[in-house]
Amino acid sequence: RYDMEPPWRSALAQGKAIEALTKAYDVTSNKTYIDTAKSLLNSFFVEVKDGGVTLKTADDGWWYEEYADDGSNSSRVLNGMIWALLSIYDYYKYTNDTNAKFLFDQGVIALKNTLPLYDNSGNSYYDIHKKSTTPAYHQMHIKLLGKIFNITQEGTFKNYHDRWLDFKG
Repeated sequence: RYDMEPPWRSALAQGKAIEALTKAYDVTSNKTYIDTAKSLLNSFFVEVKDGGVTLKTADDGWWYEEYADDGSNSSRVLNGMIWALLSIYDYYKYTNDTNAKFLFDQGVIALKNTLPLYDNSGNSYYDIHKKSTTPAYHQMHIKLLGKIFNITQEGTFKNYHDRWLDFKG
C-alpha cells in the first residue's frame, strides 16, 4: 500500500490487541493477559526507524503509524492513529498506568497539530498523502473525532468533527 513489503507493524493492531488482552484480564483475572498488554503498550515508545510504530517529534507530539516498516514510507493514516489513541486511553482508564497517559497525551498533541492537513475542503483525507476517503472512512473520522473530543475536550477536535459532519460532497 505504501511501497511496503510485508510484514509491517501497526499501531492500530497493537492497540486493538491491548484492548482484547485487557478485556481478557478483566474476565479471567489471569495476570498473563495484563502483563502482555503492558508489553504491547511499551512498544509505542519505540520509533518506527527502530522497529516500532511511533514517529516522535520534540514539539509536535508522537504519531502512531497504522502502517510502519523501516521508517522511509510514513503513511500517517488518520483512522489508525485515532484508533490507537483510543486503545491507549482505554488501557489507561483501566490500569491508571502513567506510561499510557503519557503516550495518550503525546498522541493528542500530534493529532491536534496535524489534523488541519487532513481537511479536504470540509471532507477528510485518509492519510497524510492526501488520499481521498470513501464515505465510510469519512464517517469513521467524524465518529472517532467525536470520541477523542469527549475525552479531551480539545476544541480542534470538535471543530473538525463539526466541519466534516457538515460536508455535503
